[in-house]
Amino acid sequence: MEEEIKKILKLLEEGKITAEDAEKLIETIEEKRESRRKGIGFLDIGGIVAEAITSALSVVPNLVSSGLKGKVKADEVLDWDLERPLYIEVSAGDVSINISEESKIFIDGEGDFSIEDNVIRINAGDFNLTIPKLKALRVNLLAGDLKGKVICDEFEVYVKMGDASLDVDVEKIQGNVNMGDLSIKFLDDPSFAKLNCNMGDITVFLPENFDGKVVVDVSLGSLSVERKADNVRGNTYIYGSGEKSYIELRCNMGDVSVR
Repeated sequence: MEEEIKKILKLLEEGKITAEDAEKLIETIEEKRESRRKGIGFLDIGGIVAEAITSALSVVPNLVSSGLKGKVKADEVLDWDLERPLYIEVSAGDVSINISEESKIFIDGEGDFSIEDNVIRINAGDFNLTIPKLKALRVNLLAGDLKGKVICDEFEVYVKMGDASLDVDVEKIQGNVNMGDLSIKFLDDPSFAKLNCNMGDITVFLPENFDGKVVVDVSLGSLSVERKADNVRGNTYIYGSGEKSYIELRCNMGDVSVR
């Protein structure tokens, strides 16, 4: 039944059904679950679904307003102090991040965007951002996909509706995807990582000689740990000494894979 819900949400994301249609379909699925819930504990699946849909649909006004502004081609180069944090705010669009060897940020693409202080705002369109290694980077994406490579000390990524697939070399990372998939490939051991997916899948690729703990919590879905741990204690997978790195993965509805 989890696959049925995913299909419904995919249709909603693609605009093939309305939120009302999705709600009715999910209610039908919930009715089938009702008999199984009695006597075996209660998991608020409907609440998880409703929260994810409500959060995802909250981006619609932004998409409508940004779509009315038209598109322009971007070819910007910004000098950037490496100690200066960067915030990327995306209303709708696909963003690719690459690494620059210079202390500059290169913005290339087509759409509606603006730059103010430490913030690059993308209202609509597709953009390639080439950025240097920074102290701190935060990306907030309402609707669309995010991919590429990030090197920084502290990284935060939040996606309301869409997928994020990134190679990261970071000291600390926090990430959350509301409705979509999150794929993170660690190029080196982070000291701390906390990744959450409300509705979708999480895939994590560990470095070759990973030393640390991976703590996994899946409310509704499956867990696949392809990278064999040296020790397993409940939902904690220990690699090497387990002291260098701490990674926490939480998924409300979907599958988690550790590779």
